[in-house]
Amino acid sequence: MIHKLISALILLTFYCSASADDYTICETPTILDKFEDIQGARRFVLIDDRAYMLNELGRELVTLDISDPSNIAQLNTLDLGMTEWTFIVAHNNALYLTEPGHAIQVIDITTPDLPSVGQMLPVNSLVHQPVVNGNYMYAGKTDIFDVSNPTNPIHAGNMALGYELAYAQGPDAYTTRVQHVDLSDPLAPVTTSPTNDGDNDYAHIDVDQTLNRMYVWTDHSLELYDISDPTNPTQPSNTTQTTTQALSPRTPYGWAQHG
Repeated sequence: MIHKLISALILLTFYCSASADDYTICETPTILDKFEDIQGARRFVLIDDRAYMLNELGRELVTLDISDPSNIAQLNTLDLGMTEWTFIVAHNNALYLTEPGHAIQVIDITTPDLPSVGQMLPVNSLVHQPVVNGNYMYAGKTDIFDVSNPTNPIHAGNMALGYELAYAQGPDAYTTRVQHVDLSDPLAPVTTSPTNDGDNDYAHIDVDQTLNRMYVWTDHSLELYDISDPTNPTQPSNTTQTTTQALSPRTPYGWAQHG
């Protein structure tokens, strides 16, 4: 099983073995190749055999061919102007960039090796990293976009959340304060649980549906929640918070996301 990781100034491709239950084990990865000539790296996404990555200042989008993990090749560099984009989200043949701020920049990757700058979407509240769920994108605390045509999003409605969404899958979503949000009606999100007791104002959330676990990265910790009842995330009594500053969502190197 081949996995790719971008770390600081280097794109690494490495091999991870898989256990009998098909969970990936990456305690001792073997580096296959590294690509260093990319002038720094911020967030990135992986789509099939292409990697799209914001450079150190967030003013360029670099396209890399990773089809051969032992021979990574740079294919294209797209000038993004003077805005220093920070976050990048993939959805089918489009990328969505935010700084964070009050706008989302659409990038068209219909031709994978030649991305092009698309429209700019205004957002009525501060948006860090928008969340795509089905045919809708949730931006900040206020805006819903129809992304059934990914390169041409259309404003579809408004919402009034207390905090931004950090994760959504089907009818269940969670805010950056680990509140459950009901998306049964995707155009009318409803918050159904209180905030957690932490002081984080932004978090990266991953969910393991098989184990009913939710992992929340804050600026200071990695926290585990039990979501056996998706509407009521709870922390097990024996859970300890682990300092993970190197994995903080505010650091400039970010997360791998598959489109």
